[in-house]
Amino acid sequence: MKKTFLLTLLFLSLLMTLGSCTQNGGYIGDIFGRWHLTRIEGENIEPPIQHGDIFWAFQTDVIKMQRDNGLHSFSVAFGMFKIDGDMLYLDFPEEGQPPFAETGLDRVSELHIRKMNNKEMVLLYNPLPDECLIYYFRKW
Repeated sequence: MKKTFLLTLLFLSLLMTLGSCTQNGGYIGDIFGRWHLTRIEGENIEPPIQHGDIFWAFQTDVIKMQRDNGLHSFSVAFGMFKIDGDMLYLDFPEEGQPPFAETGLDRVSELHIRKMNNKEMVLLYNPLPDECLIYYFRKW
């Protein structure tokens, strides 16, 4: 009896855990979730140097940028995002943390989505008309 009760409790806990991670506000596409920035390349511009692992997490219309500083220390920046066609718009509020300097992004940035599926994402950012930063991500 005790074993059956514990198994039932374990099963119910598992169901609650699986059902608790949702996409608030409905389906937002393949961008939903946490992405690891694996590298940045530059065309006609020197790419910024990455310091530690950087992750971007998307849910509803919020983006959380997180940097692993080592020794279980993290820095975070929150902003808003919107996808329109093949463009990703980021907006980090003036009163909050700006995007990390090693991303090369402005507080308000427009990125072209070159590739996005449930495993990989490639974004292009043009800080100036003849310069391009290319961001490569893997789903975490």
